[in-house]
Amino acid sequence: MVVLAGDMNGHVGLISVGYDGTHGGYGFGDRNADGFTILEFADGLNLVICNTLFMKQESKLVTYIAGSAKSTVDYIMVMPGDKVKVRNVMIIPNEEYVPKHKLLVMDMRTKGRKTVVVVRHGPRHRRHRRVLQCFDAVSWVPPAPIIPRDHVSWTWCNSE
Repeated sequence: MVVLAGDMNGHVGLISVGYDGTHGGYGFGDRNADGFTILEFADGLNLVICNTLFMKQESKLVTYIAGSAKSTVDYIMVMPGDKVKVRNVMIIPNEEYVPKHKLLVMDMRTKGRKTVVVVRHGPRHRRHRRVLQCFDAVSWVPPAPIIPRDHVSWTWCNSE
């Protein structure tokens, strides 16, 4: 199972036109240029944006609040075949992990067990221990290094 989650700094918007397989139709706000990039990225990798799969109140959709500005910039994505395992994606009310960002959580069912994926923006905080103890740890594998194909680039990258 592939789960891609994090702060992507874009607004995918409310409408799913043109991205029916990627956008679930229940987003928030207007789409911006970075939102188009996120949707193109998800569409190109054949991912579904889980935040847009469920109809929610505004308070459970908004992941970033700065003054009067509210938006959804944190997203969780899965492969289309794993979409049926996703039970809920929500914001934990009144919980800020880093300033202005709300705690984003995805409930999913895997092999008969309930798993909770939590998007964190920094070190664990004492008051979130209760939430964080209820999910199986999601392992992170660092990406493989990019090895240039041509000799000149390889020599440039590996010179001392």
